[in-house]
Amino acid sequence: PLSKGGGMPSLTRNILLYIDNHYLEPLTLDDIARQCGYNKYYISRFFNSVLGCGFNRYINTLRVRHAASLMRESDAGIEEIAARSGFQNIRNFNRYFQLLYQTTPKEYKRSLRKG
Repeated sequence: PLSKGGGMPSLTRNILLYIDNHYLEPLTLDDIARQCGYNKYYISRFFNSVLGCGFNRYINTLRVRHAASLMRESDAGIEEIAARSGFQNIRNFNRYFQLLYQTTPKEYKRSLRKG
């Protein structure tokens, strides 16, 4: 488990580092809580108060940014990119992608080909 020593900055660093190394894998609040030695409700409140967004939104923002970079760098299809970016289903991928980029993954990919 990650160290509890050093207080909140240390906890923040530990959580963000763990997520950065694992966001492409299935990841839950329970996983983070287990790694940090806290309960998931504490970690959930931590996300909302310290990072200003919920756990799922944070993780899925990282995944969508990763997906966008894969779209720029490869010719892989949308479903493959979603899977390689840690999304378990295409619906969530489409929803979070649109939230972040205000366009669908398909339109985003099409705009890359035009440019």
